[in-house]
Amino acid sequence: MEKEELQGALEESESALEQEEAKVIRVQMELSAVRQEIDRRIHEKEEEFETTRRNHARAMESMQASLEAESRAKAEALKQKKKLESDINELEVALDHANRSNADLQKTLKKLQETLTELQQQIEDEQRQRDEAREAAAAAERRVNLILGEVEELRTSLEQAERARRAAEIELNDAADRISELSTQNANLSSQKRQLESNVAA
Repeated sequence: MEKEELQGALEESESALEQEEAKVIRVQMELSAVRQEIDRRIHEKEEEFETTRRNHARAMESMQASLEAESRAKAEALKQKKKLESDINELEVALDHANRSNADLQKTLKKLQETLTELQQQIEDEQRQRDEAREAAAAAERRVNLILGEVEELRTSLEQAERARRAAEIELNDAADRISELSTQNANLSSQKRQLESNVAA
């Protein structure tokens, strides 16, 4: 009778573990989809960032060529250029941090997968050790709960990485707006210069 009770308890523990493993697998699939989406978005933002930087470089060259005769305007333009370069460097640092965070999360996920593999092997060993079924099943259940806690921490880390990426995207948009403002100032200064030259010629 005691053997049958042990058998029943073992089967219940195994069933519970299988359910927990199914939950972990589902969470892993969701995390994988989130990670792929983050990678895609980061790639898109890196391309947008490179385009913005090239446009910024062209804007600076055009501004320097058209404002050579205006020392005060040129000094202001150089000041703005340095400010934009500083902003771009900060954005590059933010993107690099996001990439490193993503790499760390991938390493953590790999470790969790390795832990799951070890847990599955442990479950197989426990099935061959029926005399220690209750104690082994309880230990395995605690191990699964620990892994689920780590998976939840990983989800939180992914959300933090996404918020960091969004903040970097907002700063990129702000930099693009500042470039547009400088281009408008450049056009106005060029128009004023042509008007002054026309008045002098007249």
